[in-house]
Amino acid sequence: MGSGWIKAVSLGLRRKKPFLEKLGRAPLGVAEQDKSEQAASRLIELWQRLAIRDKMVVSAMTGHAVIIKRVTIPSEAAANMELFLTKEARQYIPFDLQDVYLDHQILGPGTKEGSLEVVLVASKKKEVQERLNILTRAGLETRVMDVDAFALNNCFEFNYPEFREKPQYLLDLGGQLSVFCVALRDQLVFQRELSLGGQQLTDRLVKVLNKSRADCEKLKINGPGELSEQEQEVLFAELDACISSWTSEIRRLMGFYVGSVPDSTAARNLFLSGGCSLLFGLKERLASELQINIHYLDPWRKLVPDSGRFDPAYLQAVGPQFAVATGLALREALA
Repeated sequence: MGSGWIKAVSLGLRRKKPFLEKLGRAPLGVAEQDKSEQAASRLIELWQRLAIRDKMVVSAMTGHAVIIKRVTIPSEAAANMELFLTKEARQYIPFDLQDVYLDHQILGPGTKEGSLEVVLVASKKKEVQERLNILTRAGLETRVMDVDAFALNNCFEFNYPEFREKPQYLLDLGGQLSVFCVALRDQLVFQRELSLGGQQLTDRLVKVLNKSRADCEKLKINGPGELSEQEQEVLFAELDACISSWTSEIRRLMGFYVGSVPDSTAARNLFLSGGCSLLFGLKERLASELQINIHYLDPWRKLVPDSGRFDPAYLQAVGPQFAVATGLALREALA
């Protein structure tokens, strides 16, 4: 459930292999984004339109509501992790532990002898409960509350196994928030939330072009169309300023990753996803300025869709927008 869209992906199993069964999305208006009743209504409409019978879902948290920390702990602490976290998590989580849900995953041996590397995830109970309330109002039962960054990695890991041995950049560009990750050997070795997204550009275009939000959304993706020469100049100037700002932030994070993660090396590929990844000219501009290979993340690459149900051209066009949703569905399908 993003800032502008609610997306659903349903996977089936055939011979123990997941396949794409159903997908769809429902828009959230600006006035609806902070109102659980309207979001729940959109979910109900989406479930009815897709005729999904299953009411069990996997959803995810994102943004500043989630804190992810990779830490090193003594190996003997693994025997009673709950007790260890109760005593030690305060130094990693800047919230009162009574106000958060806390979970962990042991990743393996640490770099020092007698140590383990662990990922800690904390999310404010209030934020989680607000998300759960929307799903419950829609008649859905939440099996797992995941994290967007992990779901993005799940989608990439499943669809691009040949890339696992070297670091790869993943960038999911949303409406208000974006996620930058580095994937290596089926793990996220680095992740950051970015306070940037397509709605910033839409708001700017509405103001400078004096057009509706719907028209400006189309211009962002499709380009100038039938705009006058003067309007085209304004559009390209705004696109250029936006992409330039984003590129600087991405370059900064790439440098921070290499400088802060031990034994890290720069990736040679960046996989784009999210609705705003389809921004007019973005892929080519990033490739030129960052001097790396830019690919759209294809969430259906290893998923065989029902040929009688989906138009291949449509799947290709919308694929990057469903990367996180597909990663959530894969978690359940492969369990």
